Amino acid sequence: HTSDNNDEYESNITAPAVGSYAYGYRFSVDAGATWTYCDLNGGNDDGNGGISVAELGPMDVVLNGCTDSGATNYDSNATNDDGTCAYNVTFSVDMRCSGLDTTSGVEIRSNASDGQPASSSAFGSMGTLTETAGIWTGTLSLQGGDWEWKAKVAGDDSSGWETRSNRSINAAAGASATVVYDDFGAGTCTPGC
Repeated sequence: HTSDNNDEYESNITAPAVGSYAYGYRFSVDAGATWTYCDLNGGNDDGNGGISVAELGPMDVVLNGCTDSGATNYDSNATNDDGTCAYNVTFSVDMRCSGLDTTSGVEIRSNASDGQPASSSAFGSMGTLTETAGIWTGTLSLQGGDWEWKAKVAGDDSSGWETRSNRSINAAAGASATVVYDDFGAGTCTPGC
């Protein structure tokens, strides 16, 4: 019972499974000696002990989760998509002509939440890539939706950023992105130089 003494009562209902239900309720003012049964119209107003099937309250029980079968965290039991789907997104950064020291690695950075510029310290790492012959690649798991991002040489907060404006990618099944050397201001050269 709520504290304002206005005859309002609250209760939690635990449903046995996902589905649609109809509910009524009952209450007692004499410690359970008698009960008043109620529906959405209240109690004892329909000549049927207070309950009318047509006036039962509706209750839909859902299971939140990722409902996209193309996502890495797909939940086949979920009945309501709660926006948590994650997708593997493949990134490739060709650093063969960047002229930058990449011994500390290459990472993908993003700040989808507050729109900070890419050079901001708040622009956090999404993940570090792996190098093969000057090309850095990796598959990162991202929550579905639009992301702004840039490639960056790990540990180099001054010249290690791409010189272009933020990139955009929609994280969804099969998404990928490629960055080449000239986006680091290296000019034109033949990859592998």
